Amino acid sequence: METIFAQLTAFLWSWPLPLALAGTNLMLTLRLRGIQRYGAYAVRLSLQASQAQKGISGFGALATSVGAAMGAGNILGMGVAVTVGGPGAVLWFGVAGVLGMAAQYAESNLSLSSRNTDSEYQNWGGPMLALKKAGYPAIGKLYALFVILASWGTGCVLQARAVVQALNPWHIPASAVIGALVLLSGAVILWGGSGVARASERLVPAMILLYLAGCGGVLLLCRHQIVAAMASICRQAFAIHPLLGAGMGAAIRSGFARGLLAGEAGLGTCGIAAAGADTDPDNQALIAMSAGIWTTLLGMLTGLAITAAGLAFPAQLAGASAGEYTLRVFSLLPGGTGLLAVCLCIFSFTSILGWCYYGQVSARALGDGEKTVRIYKILFLLVLGGALWPDAEMLWIYADLLNGLLALPNLFCLWRLRRQIPGVWLTNRKE
Repeated sequence: METIFAQLTAFLWSWPLPLALAGTNLMLTLRLRGIQRYGAYAVRLSLQASQAQKGISGFGALATSVGAAMGAGNILGMGVAVTVGGPGAVLWFGVAGVLGMAAQYAESNLSLSSRNTDSEYQNWGGPMLALKKAGYPAIGKLYALFVILASWGTGCVLQARAVVQALNPWHIPASAVIGALVLLSGAVILWGGSGVARASERLVPAMILLYLAGCGGVLLLCRHQIVAAMASICRQAFAIHPLLGAGMGAAIRSGFARGLLAGEAGLGTCGIAAAGADTDPDNQALIAMSAGIWTTLLGMLTGLAITAAGLAFPAQLAGASAGEYTLRVFSLLPGGTGLLAVCLCIFSFTSILGWCYYGQVSARALGDGEKTVRIYKILFLLVLGGALWPDAEMLWIYADLLNGLLALPNLFCLWRLRRQIPGVWLTNRKE
């Protein structure tokens, strides 16, 4: 069975899914007339988002989405992308991230237009409801099931293990770390979606500022190589001759694939977060799109810092594996190891909270209201408590497979309902 899962995962992510995701993002970009050009306006809206009277605020929904997307894999994954694809991967990461913003807007718009309100007057929705109301309830339920399974793997066990690994240098027992995560997560998710959003509102801005400070410190340390690093990124992104670096093909495969998943564009989760907001639907779709700006910015800054450090301190970074490259770069900074550990812990914790919220919404869509949600919360905490049990290699295969399966119903939703996504109204708005 493990061999079958591994082969299926390898096939899905070899070319079918990357091609489908990239094609969908490009289609939506063209159909929405370059919705990304409203990025600055979207960021302003997100910073001006008012508090909700009931439920989740617009900024809370955005923070939940960014927090869920910015797991430890997004930071450590840039080191893998640059190591495998060369510095040019950073540029293609940015291209994929920008294209993905169109999918985030489209997912959010469809989810907002089809959302429901529960007995406590809180909004909830996502691709599962968009599919149901479009006449595809079975595909909607399948999507909800995949979200629940992915929340236990990608959003729970993998993130918990990342926290354990980040705290390894201080010899903190793994069981104590997992126990603390269960207690902290339980205290937050007992409050439902609004509790997750409120926690994300406070943690996500702090983690972004802290991580930006870390990247800024590395770039300051390598300031004489920043221009050379940027030139290397641009040159190797289009390199054809092998002597110029890893080559354009490797850069595209590594960077573009990493960028497609950085903001979870195409998975539909951005729409789940947006649907819970108690704000104007048109504005909230744009606010949701700004999540792609933050995830792309943080990823590209990480890539620039890694590339500059590689040029400035080649001896110190020699022999570093792809998975530990980012850790080695931050260790060049005084106190950098501790700073990155704190960032990874916050990234992973907010990812746990965000994916738990996605799972709660999906459980509501599958079952009988609050009863099903309560059962899901208990199961989520039990899975989190057993995070050290599964085999690590098989766990990564399972997570990649679930992410792929999660994208398929959502891509069907985006293509089938593409004519219902409004974009013309934006032309009447001021930049």
